[in-house]
Amino acid sequence: MRRAIAITAGIAGLAVVLATAATYQRLGYTAQRLVDTAYQVDSRTGSTYYTPPDLYWPPFEPVYRPLIHVLANAGVARAQTVMGARAQYGPPKNMAVMIRQYEAGAAQGYGPALLLLAQLHAPYQTNGLMDEWAYTRDYSEVIERDGVRIEKNDERAYQFFEQAWDTGITLAGLRLGNLYLAQVRMADDKINKAAQWFERAARQGNARAAAELGGLYEIGYGVPENKSESRKWLTRAAEGGDTEAAYELGTSMVNSKPVWRDYDEGARWLEKAANDGYSTAQTSLAWLYLKGTGMPRDYIRSYAWANVVATGATQSGLRDELESRMTSEQITRAQDLSRELTERIANP
Repeated sequence: MRRAIAITAGIAGLAVVLATAATYQRLGYTAQRLVDTAYQVDSRTGSTYYTPPDLYWPPFEPVYRPLIHVLANAGVARAQTVMGARAQYGPPKNMAVMIRQYEAGAAQGYGPALLLLAQLHAPYQTNGLMDEWAYTRDYSEVIERDGVRIEKNDERAYQFFEQAWDTGITLAGLRLGNLYLAQVRMADDKINKAAQWFERAARQGNARAAAELGGLYEIGYGVPENKSESRKWLTRAAEGGDTEAAYELGTSMVNSKPVWRDYDEGARWLEKAANDGYSTAQTSLAWLYLKGTGMPRDYIRSYAWANVVATGATQSGLRDELESRMTSEQITRAQDLSRELTERIANP
């Protein structure tokens, strides 16, 4: 009997150990996903958006949830961070729990907690914070809720972003560049600091930071105007998967002065951005094919790309103009190609 009890206790203890280890690994994965999804760009529009990762773990939630609380109360930073994110995004949502847990994780120097805490304090950035936890009209602070008031504070944002950067989170460098860039009108030295942070993050492999830096070199803003440097950083960003950078690079190559112009390479990058769903690149390609700018004039491909975008008076006017020049057979072929392109973009 004693042996059976001991075996049962041993099995139960092993189950607890295994469940705790699995929870710890899952929490690390979720915390990293919180970082990965903290800054996303819509390939169709170039606008940023925030989609938090799945903070729950069905069908293990009945065990996972209490273990998160146990680990968070025991001071495990990744558990505190995920618990804070659950309180941020819900359900249920609780700002007091969110800020307390983020601050607890940040106090231990945990990078994801520092990044998320920085984003709460960063001016000019809503960062996907709970929509119904309303900001004031100028986004300067969050209205008090759950007994907590979070004020937008650039100094605290700088502090937490820099600490997150020191833990190896390159996104923090991009966010620092964004923050300094947003404050350029307040102090001229902000643009120089923005360029410095973009370069630091770009050298660590952040594609969006490379794109931002390339854009600054293109116009000589915060750095000397330098087309070679601009191309270098935009190319690095585009090769790193930044669709907006591919569009910017293609546009620069097509529209530059003759000494910097490269129609073939520019069209290739515009095609890349268009095939990734970037609507502005699709519109640009439609016009390039219509005019035959740096490429053979192709009414069918022009019509097809205009049809893929299919919104706004500009595209309607372009298609009307093309239809006046095309045969019915060409229009049919263009419509077929448009469907193929749309399908390929939707299912890459």
